[in-house]
Amino acid sequence: MTPSRWMLRSVLPASILLAAPLSSAIVYASPAKLAAKVVTKSPAAPGVRTVFVATPRLRLGELVSFAEGAVADFDVGPSPVPSGSRVFGKAELASLLRDAGFEGKAESLAAVRVVRKTRAVDAALIEGEIQKASLPRGVTLAAVRAPATATVPDGFDRSTVEFGKVPRRAGAHRLTAIVTFARGTERLASLLVPVELNVSDEGAKPDAGRGQPVQIVLRRGLIEVAAAAVLGADANVGETVPVTIRNTGRVVRAKLTEPGKALFVEGP
Repeated sequence: MTPSRWMLRSVLPASILLAAPLSSAIVYASPAKLAAKVVTKSPAAPGVRTVFVATPRLRLGELVSFAEGAVADFDVGPSPVPSGSRVFGKAELASLLRDAGFEGKAESLAAVRVVRKTRAVDAALIEGEIQKASLPRGVTLAAVRAPATATVPDGFDRSTVEFGKVPRRAGAHRLTAIVTFARGTERLASLLVPVELNVSDEGAKPDAGRGQPVQIVLRRGLIEVAAAAVLGADANVGETVPVTIRNTGRVVRAKLTEPGKALFVEGP
């Protein structure tokens, strides 16, 4: 049953979390394209200076106006959660200055309230990013059930879109897309969005079938070793599956890089 609009509005915006990637469909969007309303509503406490930040970590220079050089760049720790805040009193700021190696007099210290900026992104932006994401051969996007609005940390300059594993069965399938908002290489938050995909007869066929011979490649720095192996499961290019090395019978994991060729993957 397709989720109703009110269910999506009430559930999905709360699904902001750092999520592990499920596939490799990546979309880059320009900062201008991603621009959205900045949410900075947060009343200031009497006698406390308020500072709004958009980065995941705080620098001492953001809290103390006279901090310079290495003292200003001193890492204070993580920023408050999106829409959250934290107050730094005079004593704590003085302690941070000492930790940063400041040797002067800190006579003008004042308590600081740090507020993490957020942005409200709408359904049109979210749907647009998902629609641009690449999908496996024979798979098309039928519907996106994005929330009307979602709140994410401010400061992101790109987004990526990743899908769950697509079933190898022809027809319509409901999956989850993960829209991740990032600043450079650092992920800030991810939004889970239900989507519907159509898988054609062609899309239901794997790029390589179980029992198919492949060449598995092991790389160690500049050294590359290849061996004959057999796929232990159906796989599409980009997927990791068990393979059996012919001359030893050992079962290892390998990522299919093209039909007939796989790259050894370390780990359990």
